[in-house]
Amino acid sequence: MLECCLCMRGPDARPIFLPLSERPRLEALASQQQAPFEVVRRARIVQLLAGGKGPAEVARPVGCSERNVYKWRARREGHPAIESLQNADRPGRPATVPMSTRCRTVQLACDRP
Repeated sequence: MLECCLCMRGPDARPIFLPLSERPRLEALASQQQAPFEVVRRARIVQLLAGGKGPAEVARPVGCSERNVYKWRARREGHPAIESLQNADRPGRPATVPMSTRCRTVQLACDRP
């Protein structure tokens, strides 16, 4: 029994909306070498999804699972900004030392005696 390749492809790709003003920022982030690896990978995922590729077509070249692609598509659709590609805040114990004190301590440690 022969099956055509279109039957095995899965659902059609649903491109995500990417404003023209945001494309250059996203391209710069996707090609940055100093940015964290995961953020660059997420930017590449969004780029490919905006280009009309499906999750399976995106996951292979980016080097992640389809589940990861679905996760970042949903995150992007829920909050359409480049900042949504950053890691979400994690729960934890609140800081006991105020930020101003920490900054002064770092400044003192970096100053010459």
